[in-house]
Order: sequence, then structure tokens, then C-alpha cells
Amino acid sequence: MAMDSSVIQIQRAWQDSTRQALHPTVEAYFRDQTESPIPRAARLALLQLAEHGPLHVTELAGLCAVDVSTMSRTVRTLFDAGLVTREADTDLRAVRLAITAEGLEAIARLIRASQELIESVLVSWTPEDREQLALLMARFSEDFAAHLGHKPQFAHAAGAAH
Repeated sequence: MAMDSSVIQIQRAWQDSTRQALHPTVEAYFRDQTESPIPRAARLALLQLAEHGPLHVTELAGLCAVDVSTMSRTVRTLFDAGLVTREADTDLRAVRLAITAEGLEAIARLIRASQELIESVLVSWTPEDREQLALLMARFSEDFAAHLGHKPQFAHAAGAAH
């Protein structure tokens, strides 16, 4: 059976968008806009801490889909930059990582820069097209997470409409 042409188009657009999002010029844009030299992997960890609250390094590694040794190096970068702190856990042998006020400010700058970049890309789109893209991307993200057995990061506005 032949693959649906829309699936082929979506896969190509996803691949191309991912490639563009990972391009060094985008990395430089975020570094300049956020006034932060924090690498992409560290930003992802910081976003997870902002969303989920204090976590053990193993939990954070799982959310970021990396091994614990990689996450330990990433956490060291964030700790040295003053963006995360260690706090005692109920099990005194363990520590949890928590985002600091400076970390929250860095996340706010990152989110603002991301939104401004998206806005500049969509400047010529109609409000209706932008809204449709927002709903469909949120729906895809939610369904993709469910397909992988993950909890969706957010519920989209259309909710049960699909």
C-alpha cells in the first residue's frame, strides 16, 4: 500500500524544520537574544526543571532522554552558571535539582526569544492560518506523546475536538 502523500509532506516538513531549528544560526540567535551562552542541552534541562519542579538527576535525564552521566555534566554547567541549585531530598543520601530565580529569568528570556522568532517567521501569515497551525501543532504534539506512551507537555485548546 502506498504511503499517504500528506504523511510524506508532513515528514519532510518535520525533518526540514528540525534541521533548521538545530542550525548554528538559530543557536547564535538564542545566545544573542537571551544574553546566555548556555548550550541547547542545558536549556532543555532547565526547561524541564521549570516545568516539573525539583527533580533527581536520574529523573531529569529521563525527561531529556539522555544518560545520567551526560545529564550530570549538563547540570554542572547549569549549577556553575547559577541557574540551578541542589536541595536536600527526604532521603538524605540524595539531592534534588531546583531552578533558581536566575534560571527562571533565563527561561523567560528563552521563551520570549522563541516566540519572537516564530512570530517573525509567521509575519506574513493570516491570523486564521496562524491559529490553524497552532491548533494542529498542539494536536500533533499531544498525539505523538500519547503514541510514545508519554504524558503530553500541555493540552491544546481544541481538547477533545479531534
